This record gives sequence, C-alpha cells and structure tokens, in this order.
Amino acid sequence: MQVTGRLGSVEAHEAQWRSVHFVGCKLSFVDLRGAELIDVAFTDCITHELGLNFED
Repeated sequence: MQVTGRLGSVEAHEAQWRSVHFVGCKLSFVDLRGAELIDVAFTDCITHELGLNFED
C-alpha cells in the first residue's frame, strides 16, 4: 500500500504495519512505539515528533 499526504496525531501502539510505503508525506506527532513494522519505507517525508523503537 502507498500512502501520500499528511498524518497528524496518530498513536499506533502495538499495531502491525506490513508492506506500507509513505511517499512525500508530512508526519506530525506519529507514535509507533511498540508497533511492528514489516517492509515499511519512508521516502521524501517530513517528520515532526515521530516516535519509533528499534530492536537488535
């Protein structure tokens, strides 16, 4: 799935996103901590307050 446009004030704790490509998006206050991101890409996006967790 490809997403364009603007996302603001999104809380997606413990969500699972698979095969999502964000293109040219403006992301404001997006919290993905605890979410499982599989094959997710951000291309030419502007972010403000993007919360992510990284595991080894």
